Amino acid sequence: MVLLGASVTAAELGALVRPVPAGVMSETFEVVCGAGGSSAEFNAYCAFAQYVVFEAQSRVADPLVDVGMVRRAAAAATSVIERAIADNAGFDMGYVFLGRILMSQGKRTEAARRFERALTLEPRNGDARRFLEGLAAGGEPGAPSGRA
Repeated sequence: MVLLGASVTAAELGALVRPVPAGVMSETFEVVCGAGGSSAEFNAYCAFAQYVVFEAQSRVADPLVDVGMVRRAAAAATSVIERAIADNAGFDMGYVFLGRILMSQGKRTEAARRFERALTLEPRNGDARRFLEGLAAGGEPGAPSGRA
């Protein structure tokens, strides 16, 4: 999960995320994710990916993505991810996704609980460990601690 643990500057992010009209991006995710099947976990990955793209575009001041769009994407992704966890309580990445969304909202304590839950389910989950260590070290939300 390179995107989850990546630490990039706004300029680097801008080079990676090209402005895409919100309607086109939304339609693209609907086509790709709609074709993937009916797995709740698959839907959670798609919803989280869509949220990450909206969030990334907002960070580089994309005029096509406003704060409301990011909030709606976060709420939609949270709902889909929570359904996937309800279907499979062992879906550790679902907890990582929720923690990542909470981190971006500045809800560090709640995020830490989600990462801890992911690690309880899968002690080798490197994404959960890096984000939890980053929170414990007082780093920026979303920034890994820098430790291996």
